[in-house]
Amino acid sequence: MLLALVLSCAKPAPAPQAGPRLRFTALAEPVPQADGSTLLASAELDGQASPFGWQVLIAEGDKPGDSPLPFGTLVDSQGRPLPDGTAPTCSYPDGNGLVETQGRIWLSTNLECTPATLYRTELSLVDGAFRALRTAPVDLAAVGGTNQLCAAEMTPQGSFLTAEEYEPDAALFKDGQLDISGVVTSTGKAFYDASGWKDFQRFDPGARNPYSVGWMVEVAPDTTVRKRTAMGRFSHELGRTMPDGRTVYLSDDYSFGMLAVFIADTVGDLSAGRLYAARWVEEAGGTRLSWVDLGHAQEAEIDAAIVGGTTFEQLFERTIPAAPGLCPEGLQPVRGPQGVDECLAFKPGQQALATRLETRRAAALLGATVELEKEEGLAVDPVGRRLFVAFTRISNGMLADNPPQGESDHVRLPENPCGVVYSFDLEGAQLDTAGAPIDSEWVATSAIPAVAGVPGADGCDPAWPSEPDNVEWMPGAQALLIAEDTDRSPNLLWVWQGGAPVPLLAGPPRPESGRLAEIAGLSWVPSVGGQGWITVSIQHPGGQPARVGVLGPFPASRAR
Repeated sequence: MLLALVLSCAKPAPAPQAGPRLRFTALAEPVPQADGSTLLASAELDGQASPFGWQVLIAEGDKPGDSPLPFGTLVDSQGRPLPDGTAPTCSYPDGNGLVETQGRIWLSTNLECTPATLYRTELSLVDGAFRALRTAPVDLAAVGGTNQLCAAEMTPQGSFLTAEEYEPDAALFKDGQLDISGVVTSTGKAFYDASGWKDFQRFDPGARNPYSVGWMVEVAPDTTVRKRTAMGRFSHELGRTMPDGRTVYLSDDYSFGMLAVFIADTVGDLSAGRLYAARWVEEAGGTRLSWVDLGHAQEAEIDAAIVGGTTFEQLFERTIPAAPGLCPEGLQPVRGPQGVDECLAFKPGQQALATRLETRRAAALLGATVELEKEEGLAVDPVGRRLFVAFTRISNGMLADNPPQGESDHVRLPENPCGVVYSFDLEGAQLDTAGAPIDSEWVATSAIPAVAGVPGADGCDPAWPSEPDNVEWMPGAQALLIAEDTDRSPNLLWVWQGGAPVPLLAGPPRPESGRLAEIAGLSWVPSVGGQGWITVSIQHPGGQPARVGVLGPFPASRAR
């Protein structure tokens, strides 16, 4: 029965309403590329061949033109390379934003390292060939540095919206330092510092406030940087902005994580708005989301609390239960970061602030679902009004009977270590769990599995995407791009158009793992040089520099 349930997830969702004009087909003979990558598919536009290729834009260690530093160099708060004894460059480029403005072409690229650096590269495009002209790190000192910048998008207002992953657990701080000695998870494993707090302090040795890290980060076209604290603090993977320019979905790349949506007061302004956390409800034939209101906030209020030194102890009463679910009167059982069971209650008057500084914990106390496992990429099909959400695997809190005793068990799915991409319908005129209207026409509601990995005898079936990470929607093709982050399958970029998925690109071999390099940094670029492109980051290829490149050209699209 369990095997049947797992395999049923592999059935694709219904095909899009309108047939795609651009169709991808797997190549009978893969085409090796100069950098060790491999093209795996061809494309047709209205039945005619539509040639495209792969080209590298910039690689780790490149120093084009008068660039001040090699691409990928990690820097401190003074813009200096990190001290001797550390890796000179970061081999984990991730989120990308490629845009043409006022006759110039700019590429923004995250480095998913600790601390993180963000590079901005100017490019030229002549006869379909890109060339890097100059690259430089963005000055992040004004926001106290950033950490493990992950996936990203170009927003409708032209800014680069990126995400800090793996926030430090403020409940475990003592005198400005993280103390995890003796902390164990619900499975008995030792707690580990996923945020790399000590490494983050290489940016600024004086950094002592855990609430300085764990936010969405927005870079304006003039490179002004802001941490968008009204949007909440957790292990952000990505923020995906809906076509209205004010509804932003937020994924949480953690075990026992959440799904959130932020609705800004004003189009294009992320400094103030209302935050909601999803409540997962399983129904016959699928899943439905309802939304728990976490309240309204203004960035200035949250920033002031951080600068003022607000601590975890000011927000919550907290104890560790003697046994799962056994909490003192007035405290609720919560499964916290990495599955550490705890008993929590808001301190009087602190709920509003806690929803932003400790969003995941506050959401659990208010009845939202905090059981999701490794929730990664988000993509939107604006015509079909679908939100795609990638779960690297279905395990831990997403299985039945796995919350602390006394807490509702919202998600009760069969285990699938190969992961699932869900498709949520986006509807308007919805009410939150308290019966109040949600001020957006882009509210995620019912869901079904769209594309799922299939467990095999030795890992995952290589004919289906395994452990999905980045996802991106390609409007002109009515196609979902899916990048794997897996050791259970080769590690490919796939394209799904409503039927069987087609492999699109393979990175270079990674000999130490027996797999291929991880593909990340997906973004659909509607038009640069009058043509469409897909950005791709290739992370930590064995013995080679990491790199950022593009697939294309494709027909330009007006849709994002």
